[in-house]
Amino acid sequence: MRKILLNKSNSKNDVNKEVTIPIDFNRDTSLIHDELLRDTLDTMQLYNDERDKSKKYRLIFTIYPICSNVLFNNITEIVYKEGYGKETTVLDTSDKKAQLIKNLGAISTSKLTRQQAIRNTEYTNDVFNLTYHCGSDIFNNHLLRAKNNVSVQKKNFNNTSVKRECEVLNGEKFDPFNTIGDYSRTYEGNDIKIKMPTNEHYTYASTKDITLPLYTYDEIKSFFQTFSDELKRKDGWLGFNNKTTMKISVKKDEKYYVNKCFNNKPSCQFIDMAPERDLFYFTPKKNIHKNRLEHNWDLFITYPYKSIYNDGILLNGSGLPIEHVKDYIDNDITLTMFKCPTKHNLSVGNDIKFSDNSVCKVVKVGDSEGKYKDRYFSVRKEEYSGSPVMFKKIVNGFECEYYFRKFKKIKVNGKNLKNTINKLAFSETIYGDDVSQLVFTDDIDVENLRDNRNRPITELFLTILKTNRGHDLWYESSVYTGDTIEYSHVFGKVTSGLDLPTYAGKEYPTLRYQHNIKNGNGYKSLSKGGVKITNDSSCKMEDDITNAMDEFYGDLVEYNPINVTETILEDVYHRFNTAQREYYNSSRSTIYDTIYYDEIYSDIYDNERYGKDSLNKISTLACNSGYANLAPEGYIYKPHFRIKIAEYDNLVHQNSDFIMDVKNINFVENESLDYDLIFYTDINYSLNCGDNITFFNLTNKRYFTYTVTKFSKNNDEKGKFFGEAKLSKTCYELTENDKNGSLKWFINNTAIPEYAAMLPDASGRRLWMGIKKPSEMTFMDDLNDVPYTNGSFYHHKNIIFSVKRQDPFGEYEMYVTNNGVKIENNFEMPSIEFDDSEYEHFDINTNDSSCF
Repeated sequence: MRKILLNKSNSKNDVNKEVTIPIDFNRDTSLIHDELLRDTLDTMQLYNDERDKSKKYRLIFTIYPICSNVLFNNITEIVYKEGYGKETTVLDTSDKKAQLIKNLGAISTSKLTRQQAIRNTEYTNDVFNLTYHCGSDIFNNHLLRAKNNVSVQKKNFNNTSVKRECEVLNGEKFDPFNTIGDYSRTYEGNDIKIKMPTNEHYTYASTKDITLPLYTYDEIKSFFQTFSDELKRKDGWLGFNNKTTMKISVKKDEKYYVNKCFNNKPSCQFIDMAPERDLFYFTPKKNIHKNRLEHNWDLFITYPYKSIYNDGILLNGSGLPIEHVKDYIDNDITLTMFKCPTKHNLSVGNDIKFSDNSVCKVVKVGDSEGKYKDRYFSVRKEEYSGSPVMFKKIVNGFECEYYFRKFKKIKVNGKNLKNTINKLAFSETIYGDDVSQLVFTDDIDVENLRDNRNRPITELFLTILKTNRGHDLWYESSVYTGDTIEYSHVFGKVTSGLDLPTYAGKEYPTLRYQHNIKNGNGYKSLSKGGVKITNDSSCKMEDDITNAMDEFYGDLVEYNPINVTETILEDVYHRFNTAQREYYNSSRSTIYDTIYYDEIYSDIYDNERYGKDSLNKISTLACNSGYANLAPEGYIYKPHFRIKIAEYDNLVHQNSDFIMDVKNINFVENESLDYDLIFYTDINYSLNCGDNITFFNLTNKRYFTYTVTKFSKNNDEKGKFFGEAKLSKTCYELTENDKNGSLKWFINNTAIPEYAAMLPDASGRRLWMGIKKPSEMTFMDDLNDVPYTNGSFYHHKNIIFSVKRQDPFGEYEMYVTNNGVKIENNFEMPSIEFDDSEYEHFDINTNDSSCF
């Protein structure tokens, strides 16, 4: 019972009243009777039990890109309705594509080609729907080449009788409006005339008024000088400032301006050379026409899945390749020096076995001067014989193994893991590039996964792959439409290899020797005279890597059978270039193979020209005609980034399997059967389905484990007991040589983890390192404080993603030669950063202004 007291709305004469309020005491749980309580609940133990059982992970990455477009295209690509798909096309040196936009209202009467669209800035207005991807030839634009501020005035549209065309030496005619051949007009659009007086040096028959040209020979810079002056480097990106003059409308439409190099961009804006920086960012680009996000990089989670002992290029299963360098004397001892194209992981005192079966001890690492210790080593000359081409390290009498690890995608229901990536709010690198955060939204369950040595997964990898969707259609077939073409089509094939020194040569998969330039069926002889690539392309581990692939080469490792550890010798890198820089096709060679530029051949002040009512005479020239786009140097990057998810206990454990007497064996090759071999024995080993047996080949010292699928008594002459077994996942690919020779059989000891490695000495001994449970980790372990919640471990990793030049110092000769002479293109790259702090940026809708 409760009493309701008086309040301000009640009369003072009222009295307190008692009312009854019902309260419901229902519950949905019952109390535990004291007699049923057996123990106290330990929440910490429960938490540790959940962590120890969990094999699920959620991964978050913060990616800091370090990229540059220093290897930009030479030819400007001008795309009409880029990204539309149905109507997309590209301007070229012919005027056929120009028919699509001929009725959009340009002032110029010239046929629209790529060259004319570069000369005349009016086509950079948004009304024309042209996107410019700037190459070296963009510096032919007159606003970039002008030494002084020069404004293009409107035309007098009432005076239609005057039609002017530039006189060009090669026979081409073009409307000079808004080009270096334009003439001066008043703000009303009328010609500005001048009268040139006769003096003692020049005598002319005519005193007719002359139309004043917009430029004379001395008022405009040469094309190559313009390139050197205007190309800037800003925060590592190459581009130029959107040079502008006074804002003057040149058409009845008061918003039609031509006095900026790019009229659809703000004055003084820094414009990237192609490929632009947004094609390197991890934040995807939005294609508003197709209503989709187009990613610049594909992102996967992979794990070491397979060991490759013979890749056909570097390894053949017999060790690492070496080459004899020289014999020399050191401290009165004659030594023989070898070099290894990869890192050898040798130390002084290590024993090694050469391919000629001689065993030596390493007495020195490095060359004779002590340099390059990771790739050179020396042995006593007296300890080896023959001409060895390979070697293996020996540890306690056992040979190390050398192989490539292949990484395989982790999928959910047959599909790639879902992820989301966005710019991290307000975050940029020191160079001003976007920092992105990548979150994989699918749980990653590794419960049933095993690595390349049949061990539980202890490490995952973030694999990054450069996208290039549609490059083959765009450049090879001139197909610009279709949903398979994305903005990333500007990049060519992605290949892989090792970052090896120059002396490794092209015989090995040396990444820095690779290129994709081709002419029909070959690489050497391009059809333009003596032009050729200095080096043939190096061997490639993967020739065309795409997101359709499930496996990727990861790294080259050395496996130590005593410590049961893998040491990474070399990481596999990816290499890519823009498709244009490696594009060559004789049937379409005029599209991207030549840089065209204009120069004033003569002006009105020349004696032969004066007195004639004519404009400047223009000379259209070509730079490196036929091969200007060929530039084999590309970019390289490391594609795989490790995420450790488990800790080894760093203790090597040992135990032995039981010897088994097998009388007869028959290997079966039939995928439809649930067994791969049939075996017979006189002894009843009481094997059950699911038990493991192993055979060891005494010749090549390799072992293979099988899971028993059937074992029963047998009455024929082959043995009293009969069994069938299925091959389990092993470290090696089973070959015919493994089935032949002398085989020794073992029954696996159930006290030994199934991932333990058998020593190659036919003793049955197995070695392994234990994997720590999360509850067993201490503050000394890297993974001790990994967050655990919602049944999953949350790992966060910062990725510094660096895209580097393939051959910045010319060591690998990634260039083109013409009759043996290196092609320089006469271009000088900027050596210092561009500082735009002195320039104020203006929007197109602001008042008239000038940058210079």
